[in-house]
Amino acid sequence: MKIKLPLIGIIACLLAVFSFAEKDANTSMSYYQIVLDSNRVLADSTLRSLFSDTSSSEYKALKSLEGIVFRDSESLLNYGFNSYVSLSNICADTGSVSKKKGKRSSHRCTDRYWQNTQESLRDTSKFPKLVDALMVRENDLDTSVVVKWSGKDCGCSHKDELDGDVFGIYPFWYAKDLKWVDFEGITRLSYYGLKIDDHGKLFMPFGNLALPYLEKKEHYDFVNKAHRHFVKLDWIVFKDDWNKLESSNLQSFFAKLTDEINQLLNKKINSPLERIVNAFTFYADEYENRGDGVTLYFKNYPKTDVATEAFRVFFGQLKNTLSSVNKEVLVNIMMDRADLADEMKRHKKSQENRGIYSYENIAELFALSENGKRMSKRQVKNELNNRLFVVVDEPVSRGKRFIMDGLNQHLDGVDRRKLLQAIVPVLWLDRMQWNQLPKDAMYYVDSYYGMGIAPYVTDVNAADTTCDIDGNPGACMIQHFENDEGKNERQGSIAMFVCKHRWLFRFMNVIAFFVAVAALVGYFVSYRLEDYFNNHLLYLLGIVVVPSTIMMIIISNFDPAVSAISGIFGMLPIFILLFVIVAILLLQVERKTDMPKRFMK
Repeated sequence: MKIKLPLIGIIACLLAVFSFAEKDANTSMSYYQIVLDSNRVLADSTLRSLFSDTSSSEYKALKSLEGIVFRDSESLLNYGFNSYVSLSNICADTGSVSKKKGKRSSHRCTDRYWQNTQESLRDTSKFPKLVDALMVRENDLDTSVVVKWSGKDCGCSHKDELDGDVFGIYPFWYAKDLKWVDFEGITRLSYYGLKIDDHGKLFMPFGNLALPYLEKKEHYDFVNKAHRHFVKLDWIVFKDDWNKLESSNLQSFFAKLTDEINQLLNKKINSPLERIVNAFTFYADEYENRGDGVTLYFKNYPKTDVATEAFRVFFGQLKNTLSSVNKEVLVNIMMDRADLADEMKRHKKSQENRGIYSYENIAELFALSENGKRMSKRQVKNELNNRLFVVVDEPVSRGKRFIMDGLNQHLDGVDRRKLLQAIVPVLWLDRMQWNQLPKDAMYYVDSYYGMGIAPYVTDVNAADTTCDIDGNPGACMIQHFENDEGKNERQGSIAMFVCKHRWLFRFMNVIAFFVAVAALVGYFVSYRLEDYFNNHLLYLLGIVVVPSTIMMIIISNFDPAVSAISGIFGMLPIFILLFVIVAILLLQVERKTDMPKRFMK
């Protein structure tokens, strides 16, 4: 008994420590909404008077926020101010009309005037208090909530028909709702929901350690589903609180984070059949790992020289570690446009407090192999392994201009070209002004090499063919982001089925190839088979040609990895088959005319 009791105590302590380490409330993620519920605010006379006056600009601005989900309180307040300023007509693009002279005043809504107006209102107006009183923080996820894109399906990505890259961002809070992802309208998908603690460990949105949780197939199966639709999946890792992390601990923090990200991404999750087929087909598909890229979303990161240098070293080591296993992996940075705006206030040649989000620093991090040379869009798409995601909250009429203006102020020449190729403006949609989305898409097509859309989800019952209210952002991309080669139409049922099961069809093609080779070898080696096929030549041609031809026609037309190959090289398998057919026929004719017939002994 003296031995058992201490053992029981030790086991109990270990279980307690393990359960504590498995879940940490400080690492759970939240999202925010505005709830206009009068029962919650009757004690406040200001709010009560606001609800009685539904014609006020404050009420209309708050009403425009209701039903929208925001990733943090800062983005909610920022969007609310934009709505309030617009509805109050404080800063109108058309300018205000002077009563005395009957002319438009000179106070046009310039970018500087718009920014100064918002800063003034933050200090003098009651709107921030209204937003704070009505803002509801949601973090009701639990471990039973698994990402499932069910209820509706679609075809594979139209990535070869899209004019640049389209990145969809899937936020973690939609896992509990019945939503679906339209893979046809994007080239890559990013999961937003991994948080980093002060030790460099990754956690799921509900607070569980990410790596143990993602060991189960049902927890990472959504990655395989994206891969089946010919879409690569990236993980967005997030951290916003750096106060408890000392500068001296940054090196160990980043070393642990590098190891965590490496384990997260570089784990093989494809099936044994897919691995075998990939080996026989010279790895035509790169969809093997649990992740195809990582996006670092470090809000409020310190701007000290020590912290900036630590991040620069970490970023280089992370790229080298991940690319040693997968050369196609993406290592990206995400930031809010407000961080760029903060840098715009400084002189472009100032070196003080630049931080990791300065244009100069990111241009150094994103160095390309083609230094000093102009790169085409296709070259950028194939060779650029880093992206800078800049989140532009709606309304984006001004935010989208700030990015280009700031870039022109800070960089020029080769550095400007490199960073322009890497920038991906991200529209964080309010899912209300759908008529604006096509216009924004056209702007980004003309100005950048790609764009991002968040949240990239669609209601199951929503119309999936238009950009109307409650529409599908994927359908908008297919309509307005395709290049000249695009057909502006959905994949057919046959193409959809073959694409999602392309590994099976490739396996059948390999089997057909081996059967054809075996039949030819038997024909030239075995007298019995030679005599049989001499009398049944159609059988030989059927075994050698028909299965391989059918499979190669299917694959070359509907397998996206193969159909992208065009020109003479894409027709090479057909030419080989025709050569085999002609060779067999000529050999048969030659043997019948020039050689005596052999008899079996």
